[in-house]
This record gives sequence, C-alpha cells and structure tokens, in this order.
Amino acid sequence: MLLNSLNCFISKLHDNVADSLSAGGCTMMFDGLMAALQEMLTHGGVLRLCGVTMTPRVILMTDGKPTDSAGEEEAKKKVLGAAIAFGPAGFKEVGLPFSVPIACVGCGDCDIALLQAIAKLTNGMYVVVGNIAELSTFFRRQVLLIRFAAKFASDMEMLRSQLALAAFLAELGEAVESAELEGMMQLLLAMLCLSALEEGTQQGGRARPRPAIAAAPQRQRTHQSSAPVQTKPTRSTRADDSGCCNIL
Repeated sequence: MLLNSLNCFISKLHDNVADSLSAGGCTMMFDGLMAALQEMLTHGGVLRLCGVTMTPRVILMTDGKPTDSAGEEEAKKKVLGAAIAFGPAGFKEVGLPFSVPIACVGCGDCDIALLQAIAKLTNGMYVVVGNIAELSTFFRRQVLLIRFAAKFASDMEMLRSQLALAAFLAELGEAVESAELEGMMQLLLAMLCLSALEEGTQQGGRARPRPAIAAAPQRQRTHQSSAPVQTKPTRSTRADDSGCCNIL
C-alpha cells in the first residue's frame, strides 16, 4: 500500500500514516518471507560491495504473531518452514546460492520464541525494541555495519575483528555494548563467504571475501543509553505484518 509519494514533507507523511493505518486482519509473515525469497531468486541472491560478494540480509519486522486462515499454529509451522528455506539446511533446495541470515525485529505482542527460532535457523539475530528510538538505533547500526564492510572490504583480518568494529562505531559516536556488538559481528560474518576467502588465502595472496555462514551466538539482551536496543543474536529484505518486503 502506497501511503505517500517520496518527498521531504515529514509532517504530511506523518498525517497520511496516522490516517491510513489501523490494526486488524491477519499477520501474513509467511507471505512476506516468500516475497523476499522470490525477490532474491529473481536478482541472484548475492550483492557486490566494494569488490566483496555478500548475501543480502532479510529484516523481518513484526508486532504480532503469524496468523492466516488456517490458524496460528499452522501459520507458525509455515513461517518456520520458510526460515529453513533461507538457512543452511534448505537454501540449496530453493535455488539460493548461499544461506541468507534473517534479522528479526519484534515489538508489542510479538512471539519472541518464534523470532529466536527464525534467527537460529538462518544464523541471523533478533532484537526486541520498545519505542521508535530503539528501532531507529537498530537500523542506523545496520547501515553502519555495511559501511564498516565497505571500508575494510580488502582486509579480511579487519572485517573479522570485533575490536575493529567497536572502534569504527565509536568513531561515529555509537556506544555499543558488548552483547549487541557480538550480534552485529555475527550477522556480518554470516553475510560474508569466508570459505571462499580461506581457500584463496591457502593458494597464496590476499583473497577477497564472499558470502558464508557464521555460528549462531546465544540469546542476549543489551541496552544502550541514548537509544537502547535489546539484542539477542543467534545464528536483512524486510517483511512486515502486511507481507511487505525490502532487500537490504
């Protein structure tokens, strides 16, 4: 649903959103994930960033539980099946070149256990946000994570360094606590093809990273003073409750 054409009139956009959106109906989480999958299959399922080949992220946003005409439990099973298709256990069967991590962002009456399971199945991460400031913090740091990858695209040692990531963020004024930092690093490693890089390194010379899968960290919660985000990294396209998706 198009709420407003692209422009800089924030107040007008706010009014249109306030007048046009209301809660109700089904939470079509499965349909959103399937739309994201189709988008990646259409466009190849890989991204190029400063010479580095990476997987896309899928960002799944929800403030509720998945529902459809078959009922909530059946809807959950369908969503978990979709998550398997993105993860290491199923990406080849659906035609993806690499496994794709899903970062889940929950708020309100979301099913935290389901979001945690989705993240684990795809080597992604999940966060719970309580307000718009926390949500803004999450997306700002996702952008900065890609800026970090672009800056050190030719230096795999730096790309794999959590200390380097912390220093990069600190220079930009981001005071990120250790648990959230670990989640960001795990997500980045899941997007890089480390196996191809390591193979090239063994043959001599500096190889360039391409998409691979990182191990999933344990569930964690963090708070950041200015705009805290509760982070639970485990093992980003954005799917919302209406089934809308964007490749990120």
